[in-house]
Amino acid sequence: MWAKQAAQVAEALGVPECRVRVILNKAARKPEVLGFAEKFPSVKLSVEFDREEFRGTGGLLRDLAEDYLPGDLVLVCNGNQVVLDPLAALLESLVQVPSDVGILASEDGAPLGLKLFDAGIFREIKAKGFVDLNEQALPELVRTHDVRVVTSNRTAIYPVRELDDYIHALHAANTPESETRSDPLAEDWFESFRLVEEGATIGAGARVHDSIVLKGGRVGAGALLVRSVVCPGAEVAAGEVVSDQVVSSGASRAREASR
Repeated sequence: MWAKQAAQVAEALGVPECRVRVILNKAARKPEVLGFAEKFPSVKLSVEFDREEFRGTGGLLRDLAEDYLPGDLVLVCNGNQVVLDPLAALLESLVQVPSDVGILASEDGAPLGLKLFDAGIFREIKAKGFVDLNEQALPELVRTHDVRVVTSNRTAIYPVRELDDYIHALHAANTPESETRSDPLAEDWFESFRLVEEGATIGAGARVHDSIVLKGGRVGAGALLVRSVVCPGAEVAAGEVVSDQVVSSGASRAREASR
């Protein structure tokens, strides 16, 4: 989803490419990006690890300062969220309010996880030690720089911290805009959403209820999958009942015999 959004940003700006840097902590597993360049040729993606441990988001931005010049604009996004509204439109709303730092928020003041920086101010963050962006770096920058909160009526941004968040976000992303994205009166024993990626295998009679089966995942015949995610290379056995789980390759799971 981020890749598609970045490609749309490049198109909206009329530039040949949009550079996207994904920064992970050193304990994280580097994701596979096979076929990415062919699918999104205008997005120049790099997946990197923190240069130093225990730096915080503010410290991380300071470490990246040498890669940019003053005046360069850097959009900092929380990776653990799904942005359904056009990122290009959200970026435009930030650019239209000249500032050293623009923080996007909803009309009720809730932060939306997008911040636009003049890269020159990264150098003013402490070069050593842990620096939290929101609690430490921004309060210091407010004293000497123009930091503005930009409100937007676009609020279709879904934080993803737990399994339910992930399923809810993908449900919303795959629901036609003409339909209500969230129905508080809906009965949860009726299937309202399923997402099976191309390359996944679903056996005869298997039921996928409010769940996601990613490419390379397998669900055996007669199995029942409820509010769960099947990862690439993982398998739900024939007749197995799995609920509220992330099914990963090689992971041990409690099994419940189907009735």
